Amino acid sequence: MFTISKKGFTLIELLVVISIISLLSTIVFASLNIARAKARIAAAQRFATHLSRAFGADAVASYNFESVVGATVKDMSESGRDLTLVGNPQLGPGVSGGQALSLNGSTQNAYAPAIPLTLNAFTFTAWVYPTVTPAIGSVGVISHIDTSAYPYIGMRKLSTVNPLHFIVRFDGNVAGTSFSENYCPTVKLLVKLNEWQHIAFSSNGTEFAIYLDGQEVCRATRTTPPINFSPNGNTVGSASLHYGGYIDDVNIFSQSVF
Repeated sequence: MFTISKKGFTLIELLVVISIISLLSTIVFASLNIARAKARIAAAQRFATHLSRAFGADAVASYNFESVVGATVKDMSESGRDLTLVGNPQLGPGVSGGQALSLNGSTQNAYAPAIPLTLNAFTFTAWVYPTVTPAIGSVGVISHIDTSAYPYIGMRKLSTVNPLHFIVRFDGNVAGTSFSENYCPTVKLLVKLNEWQHIAFSSNGTEFAIYLDGQEVCRATRTTPPINFSPNGNTVGSASLHYGGYIDDVNIFSQSVF
């Protein structure tokens, strides 16, 4: 009579199998994350390209940081709003393989001169790659300051437990609750550190909308006063609320997206 021996897996064999499955899962999830990131960037690039083609002739300021001489960044819109670099910022890799402006988050920014112009409708856009987590409070990405309005795109961290998120405002004051926080859930405007994101803020005078990576994430009815580019110009990186990271393809158009 034969006896059949029933032998199971040893503990070591089970651990090896589990380790292999875990490793394969990690590789698969990493590949999926990379694919999602590439798809997000591609969608944002299509949106940015659409805006440039549709409104390029109506740009009142445009900076791709490919033409930089000394401390001067050429305004590609030919409107004469060349940026002056402050604090000796450097150039780094751009979103599409060119150059981007690199700011240290403490002493560096860029500003353009005040050239008289009034806009009733506008669109501000920029590619951002934040590398510095700001302290509790706000940092500026792109803004224009005058006595009646404060078109402003920035980032804010309300507390140590709150996520970093994009903000926009248009009320002449950067203190307190931001313009976007009154209308848009913070979860729709989360900032990704060490990744490129495209942010756009547009108004036609009675409505405003925010677009993140080519997707409209917020729209609301809100009367906004015209932008007056005199006596102040526009800034990149903010002169007081310093942004740390890369900024690329900054545009101000004299048209709204809608």
